[in-house]
Amino acid sequence: MTFTKKVLGSMALFFICVFMAATPAHGMLTPRCNWGVGTPSHFVPTVWQNSTQVVMMPVVMDFGGPPLGTSKVAFISFENASQINRDGGGVLRIIDNQCNEIARFPDPNLPGVSIIPPGCPANILSHYLAPVSGLAAGRIDGTAGVTIVAVLDELTSNHKQLVGLKLSGGYLTPRWCSSPLPLGDFIPGTTAPAIAQLDGPNSSSSGLSEIIIDNKVYDRYGVLRYTGFSFGGNCATSGGPPCPRSRTAVVANVLGPNMLPQVITGRGLYESSINLNNSLWSGTLAWSNSNITNASPPLVYPAVAEIVASSPGPEIVVTDTMQSTVRVLSSSNGAQLASAVLPGGGHCGGPPMIGDADGVPGPEIGVASCSFYTLFKYNNTATLTQVWKKPISDPSGQTASAMFLNPTGRRIFYADENSLWVFDGMMNGNVIQTIPTSSSTAIEGPVIAALDHATGDRGVVILAANNYLGGCCKGVKIFNDLGSPILIGSASSFWNEHSYHFTNVLDSLGTIPVIEADSWVSPARNTYRVQQ
Repeated sequence: MTFTKKVLGSMALFFICVFMAATPAHGMLTPRCNWGVGTPSHFVPTVWQNSTQVVMMPVVMDFGGPPLGTSKVAFISFENASQINRDGGGVLRIIDNQCNEIARFPDPNLPGVSIIPPGCPANILSHYLAPVSGLAAGRIDGTAGVTIVAVLDELTSNHKQLVGLKLSGGYLTPRWCSSPLPLGDFIPGTTAPAIAQLDGPNSSSSGLSEIIIDNKVYDRYGVLRYTGFSFGGNCATSGGPPCPRSRTAVVANVLGPNMLPQVITGRGLYESSINLNNSLWSGTLAWSNSNITNASPPLVYPAVAEIVASSPGPEIVVTDTMQSTVRVLSSSNGAQLASAVLPGGGHCGGPPMIGDADGVPGPEIGVASCSFYTLFKYNNTATLTQVWKKPISDPSGQTASAMFLNPTGRRIFYADENSLWVFDGMMNGNVIQTIPTSSSTAIEGPVIAALDHATGDRGVVILAANNYLGGCCKGVKIFNDLGSPILIGSASSFWNEHSYHFTNVLDSLGTIPVIEADSWVSPARNTYRVQQ
């Protein structure tokens, strides 16, 4: 993917977007607010005023702060392409449900602290973040308050460190930084962390969470617990065997009830070498699939779902971007069970969305390529068939989609470089609405969550935008659903990481389950990146 040069969509697609935006089939997303733009002026940040470009998936949680009892939106902003190219200069922001900024990091107004947090550089209070890496949020350390996990920018001496921050007294304050990685190891750019509890339920760290990013596991204070890196071969540079890497690693227990959870990178799966209720997770490589492209950075995006009923356990669904292919792998050994080439080619393919989109039994897999958004379904003959596809424009082809699922409708939300698209999953992907937006596109995607007081409030759509390479829009937009019939019903008030799924976090206070329920069985309804 190239950040410094972007081919904008064709004129034909532009006119289609304009026409559809003016004549939605039914339902209507309407703008609530847009952080980072000049009207009204209070949406323009007063600190780091030029840092208003956003190209990552926001996270939603009740981080604390006013208005009390409501969820907020956290994201990273930056100024221009040069900051992306040098992987530096990102600013973490939190906004409320009306796009008012309530905190940021770094913050020149943050009162000084007498003790540098463990593991952190001496200049941590003025240190920036990786501008297009992801965030994860959760209550991970057994104390009150949600920790936001972010990636420090490339100026660190340890070739990328994580930082944990909490909102307190109106300020985002660093609490720890991760320990140094082994020589030659690193966290690739544009990588998103996840949070889960890996240790046994009766272990000494029960109730405390781990942080997973790429093929690495850290404890709640950023101490490196495990890395899949090993010396020799091409491991460090391309993610090849024996240490498969991933830009969006996921966690699930796909190997059975007597196992601790596994870390899944798409090209491989890491399990615990000891699997007892009182044991700590100790990583070892269980399997890798050498047919999936070795790339640097590792351009693979996994998810977990029950796709092939005749195969034991759930499956690993992987987008292999460099081969423009969606693959379904056995969770037990990584063998390929089915695949489909994404239409349009061009080394494209973003993270999969999984759920029952068409109302017919069995989940669909939604993936964006360079020129189409396609919905696939397994047909019981070792292949994935197209349910429908719709033209889009995303030459880098690594953006994610999200779905809102309820008994009366399945709405898929996806944003390419020119438009936010709303597809009707049950009606052959009919376009319900398009809204002009712009992005250079990386691994971002729309987020669906409720932001207001009651947990059951109707959800909103939250979307990152940027125009540093051209386009109409920048910042973070929040859209209400005022249509009839509605597009989005009552929704959960949280979306805590890029690999969000129904079972990985329990509430808007960031409670992480000690033993995560299987996301591929009821009531999760076999979904991934789906709000319901």
